[in-house]
Amino acid sequence: MGTLVEGADGIYKIKHRSKIYQYKINTKGRLTNTFRLHIITDTIENDEDRKKVAEAIQKMNLNILQF
Repeated sequence: MGTLVEGADGIYKIKHRSKIYQYKINTKGRLTNTFRLHIITDTIENDEDRKKVAEAIQKMNLNILQF
């Protein structure tokens, strides 16, 4: 399944803390067929997007620890 995070440079689907898919959005606001796989958040170019994704990963980790 994964967690979705909307950012300025696209939509990020976090399947695991080391599997982050960045899907690009075209000028009409629709998803394109192109995506990038990020292993760490440091490779995300947009600073705000990087922070959002890092926060989402932290929340995912906290949820796992609660169970």
